[in-house]
Amino acid sequence: MAFAADTFERSSSRAEGLSRFLHELLSIDIGLDEARNAWELGVWGDVLSERQEQKQARGTLKWWTASVKEVKEFMDSPAYQAPELPDLRTELRGDLDAVLDDPDSLTNQFSAGIT
Repeated sequence: MAFAADTFERSSSRAEGLSRFLHELLSIDIGLDEARNAWELGVWGDVLSERQEQKQARGTLKWWTASVKEVKEFMDSPAYQAPELPDLRTELRGDLDAVLDDPDSLTNQFSAGIT
């Protein structure tokens, strides 16, 4: 729907080709793996969230082309994004005692999440 709203006035061969490519990508069979389906919905949710951040909350053909190409690459080789890890070594080098005594330090927050 968002793609159609962004491109309904476009009649170029680029717009038509992108429309066909997106239609083919969205028309593939739905797998039985619940985790894969949830992951794929998350990927498309991220694309639509990024679209909202674009100028006037609309995606250009250039933006849609890049986004759909990226999603296709993700679907060909699905992976989860690596977590953002804090730089614990730098924090510990600063003041080891203060870091270990502070329950809000990155080190203690990270340790609490592991156990």
